[in-house]
Amino acid sequence: MHKLLPTLLITALALTPFTGFAQTSVTNNFFVESSFDFAARDKVSSTLRHESQNAYFYVEDSVYNSLPSSQKQNFSEQLSTLANEFDTNIYPRLRSVYGPELSPGIDNDTKITILFTRMRSSSAGYFLERNQLSRSQDPLSNEREMFYINADTVLDSTAKVHVAHEFVHLIEYNQRTLLRQKQERWLSEGLADYAPTLLGYNSSYSGSYLETRARDFLSFPSNSLLNWKETPVDIAASSMFTHYLVGQYGTGVITEIMRAPVSGEEGVTRALSVVGSTDTFRDTFTNWNIANYINSSGKYAYRTAGLNFSNFHITTPLQYSIFQNSAITTNFFVDYGAASWLRFVPGQLGTNGANVLRLEFDSSQSSGSFEVPYIVTDITGRSVVRFMDMADSKDIVFIDGFGTSVISVVIAPSNYYTSLFLNPPAGSFTIKVNTVTKAGLPAEASAQAGETGRVNGDIDYADGALLRAIGDPKVYVIKKACPSEASCEGGTPCQSEASCVGWKRWIPTAEIFEQYGHLRWQDIIDVQPAVLDAYEESRLIKFIGDYRVYELNSTHTLKQWLNITPATFESRGYNWNQIYEVNAKEYNFYQTSTPIN
Repeated sequence: MHKLLPTLLITALALTPFTGFAQTSVTNNFFVESSFDFAARDKVSSTLRHESQNAYFYVEDSVYNSLPSSQKQNFSEQLSTLANEFDTNIYPRLRSVYGPELSPGIDNDTKITILFTRMRSSSAGYFLERNQLSRSQDPLSNEREMFYINADTVLDSTAKVHVAHEFVHLIEYNQRTLLRQKQERWLSEGLADYAPTLLGYNSSYSGSYLETRARDFLSFPSNSLLNWKETPVDIAASSMFTHYLVGQYGTGVITEIMRAPVSGEEGVTRALSVVGSTDTFRDTFTNWNIANYINSSGKYAYRTAGLNFSNFHITTPLQYSIFQNSAITTNFFVDYGAASWLRFVPGQLGTNGANVLRLEFDSSQSSGSFEVPYIVTDITGRSVVRFMDMADSKDIVFIDGFGTSVISVVIAPSNYYTSLFLNPPAGSFTIKVNTVTKAGLPAEASAQAGETGRVNGDIDYADGALLRAIGDPKVYVIKKACPSEASCEGGTPCQSEASCVGWKRWIPTAEIFEQYGHLRWQDIIDVQPAVLDAYEESRLIKFIGDYRVYELNSTHTLKQWLNITPATFESRGYNWNQIYEVNAKEYNFYQTSTPIN
């Protein structure tokens, strides 16, 4: 089951019987789940309205009867389109990655049943295991391989999204519950929620189902991934983790999770091993929490189209200003399977004799088990990820240049608590922060070892970063393109970050800059000219929602449509990842010139 997006386009629907491929007018009384039904019913009368190669499409009779005839034809056409999408894309693609459903099942029929019925507005669909049982085992069974979709979504562009999601649950019943070990709920929902992305339904991020999930996650990023409570943010967390997981390791990891003889965290670790990674679930969980904040490159970034830094990163860590003669000591609780983000910034900039930040982390009195990465960002905007040594559940680190070369330090403790208890307690830690002088520091304190993902050696600015060369008024938006992005999505091993390319795009006027609500003047980073020179300039743009790609001239005054085939596009040295989407204000700013054929 998953929750419906916040808005519904219609309140009542009707349809006419499809008279082509289907044997229509077959009526059936189906058991439904009262807790999802809009009127708490447990049975509805429905009629077969469409039959495709792989599915029966039943619609509740009261839905049909409640609509004027003027809406019936449109509904019938939409149902037919959805059936075709199911046969040609959803059914074959999901079965190839997740595995097949039980077929033929208890009804001895290879076709599955999809019932469109009225539900509560908060529900988009659901799957019930009991339907795969006999009536002697469960008197409320429909004795079919089936799932339910909210009838209000048939005329909504999200209908295919929900069908894909619920079909994964039907597949999972066979692959996990019957053949192996029933999947843990948090992972089950994440895998089902990745299906729309796999099928290409989130390729345009703005207004997409994925954007809604991302927004839900960012509303409460400290929500536990593992402590499932059946809330929208629970589903959002599992969805975002799965998008990160597949982006890093490829769609093959989904297949191996479905095949793993164990479930949950153990299943993820086993799947990672099969696809050739030495990472464990705990490693991936920690890296995911870092990526949620910096979303920059390498293992600390999402690789799903749309989930770049400008669209997705945590912007609301708890922030503290640290002054020369002040100290902070405070306690925090973090749920198991969750993380928190604490940001420390200088109370004043410049050399003051105490430019070493001292961070002390202590969870020795806690039942939690913490990984504690910390992210050091310098005045150029470059971030380095380091880790505290938590062998004794506590550590002290020192960061030099705080207030001079370092402008912020963020710690992101993640609590990965394993226990036989069904509901482990939240973990706690104490953090003590102050600035000190270099005199008397341990020898190792002046150089903390660490690592960070990089692109082209020195380039590691996040996607969407605003850079300006010192002495030059031109502001550029940064973007990276890695071959690993396509490779990972395709299921093959990811390539190294060394093969990534950094792109920069000039924003020609202040008026255009201010038309983009997410761009802020205070976020511009002044860098040495050599830093910007390391990025290749892109002059390829497309209007949001339009397939046509335009190339700007060198003065950024004219745009020319590249009226060429994809093969020609690539043969001329263009890169699909260098294309920037622009809004109407900027698109109309450039005069249209003769197309390039």
